[in-house]
Amino acid sequence: MRNMWGETQVSLACQFMISHNLISAIIPEVCRAIYQVLKDEYVKLPSTEEEWRAIANGYFAEWNYPLCLEALYGKRILICKSPNSGSEYFDYKGHFSLIMMALVDSSYKFMYIDVGAIGRSSDGGVWDKCTLKEGIDANLLNIPEPEEIPFTRKNKSLYNCGG
Repeated sequence: MRNMWGETQVSLACQFMISHNLISAIIPEVCRAIYQVLKDEYVKLPSTEEEWRAIANGYFAEWNYPLCLEALYGKRILICKSPNSGSEYFDYKGHFSLIMMALVDSSYKFMYIDVGAIGRSSDGGVWDKCTLKEGIDANLLNIPEPEEIPFTRKNKSLYNCGG
């Protein structure tokens, strides 16, 4: 947990008297374990039309965005170059990075997280390989049909806000 508060891997290795390589292996393993335990309670993608509508109502009530289902955002996470990785993780800004894509509701609660796309991927490339896109394309997420925009007579599909 110390690593989450900004402790460096070198410092952790010294404190616990283990190698940097072992610390580098432990941190992802601990993160995966934390995610597995907490994901169902804290990272929940809606599964019914009613849950999606409740989120859309939250966006309208809190932010005046009608028919918005979620905010989708991608973030590049800088990493150290892995041995023999070549330019695979090298991004357009000249850094080595991984990409995290997250979906949040109107209260900033995570509904979906995808981490691990390689840094050189474009936004569209990350989206094309995302399990969320697969679920939407296969109509597995029970997203409601288009509705009338409040205070108008126009029908509009529910949509995402991108950042």
